[in-house]
Amino acid sequence: KRYATEKEIIGRWSLTARTLALAKRDGYAAVASAQHEIVFHGDGTCDFRSITEFGQNVAYLDAHGSWKLERDVGLPGETKRKNEVTIRIKDRAIGFFLTEEEGRLLLWDFWGDPDSWEFIKYEKRG
Repeated sequence: KRYATEKEIIGRWSLTARTLALAKRDGYAAVASAQHEIVFHGDGTCDFRSITEFGQNVAYLDAHGSWKLERDVGLPGETKRKNEVTIRIKDRAIGFFLTEEEGRLLLWDFWGDPDSWEFIKYEKRG
């Protein structure tokens, strides 16, 4: 319902326990020492230490990349989204939408089939 700011994105975001449970259900075997987080830096870089390939073929990725907050993105004729965070790591782009629940911002995307109403979510720490 509002535009997020870059300042709100900067910081450490952790994968929710519910999302990690979905990953394990779908075959992901988390290493005990693995962090499941995204750290967004003020200079536009980020550290991605979390899961990819949401839904099926879940894999862990630990990489440095860049991020950008985009607003009103979409193709012509498509319903536009107000806020989307795009992470670029080498030749890969990972996108998340933003939502606000109980006054807290969450990064989210669909987990597998959108009709299943299951989501990958990250919440900002601190």
